[in-house]
Amino acid sequence: MKASMMIVRVLTLILLVVVAFLVTFLLLRLDGPGSSGDDTAARNETKSEQRTEATPVKAPLALFYVAMADEGKVGERIGCGDSLVPTLTEPVETNDRLKAALDRLLAGRDSIVSGTELYNSLYEADLSVTEASVKNDVATVRLTGELLLRGTCDTPRAEAQLTETIKAAAGTESAEVFLNGETLREALSEE
Repeated sequence: MKASMMIVRVLTLILLVVVAFLVTFLLLRLDGPGSSGDDTAARNETKSEQRTEATPVKAPLALFYVAMADEGKVGERIGCGDSLVPTLTEPVETNDRLKAALDRLLAGRDSIVSGTELYNSLYEADLSVTEASVKNDVATVRLTGELLLRGTCDTPRAEAQLTETIKAAAGTESAEVFLNGETLREALSEE
């Protein structure tokens, strides 16, 4: 019974993430090509700090956490037999969804996300977003600080949590993440 309730809860969260993403996508497209005369390259080359919508968008943020050792049953399978699971926050009004999502993800100080059985591998991280930008369907984020992880399985967990949260918030297909001047992968290999 407990497993079926968890599956229903996770499927509901996934559905909410998809709906939030579609609403955000549609809202961004309303201010897209043809509506204001802006060209695509100019819209895609915006820094997070300079990125402002005409009106702030109010929608839930998608944050990704880990269902440990479930072999990919409730989300995308990641290292050590885990699943990456999207969750939604309450609706947040912001001009910068990318920075807002990262700030919220990095603010979590509990290893288990409240009200769930999902693990946050970033709970001991002391990271700050120094730059967040989107260009040519690639989100680039620069972080500074310390990333404290608990064992080898936390490495793919942290990488997946950051990368997928960034891609969801930016609405891009790929993300480049840098930590203290190195790529996230390089920084994690030194852990």
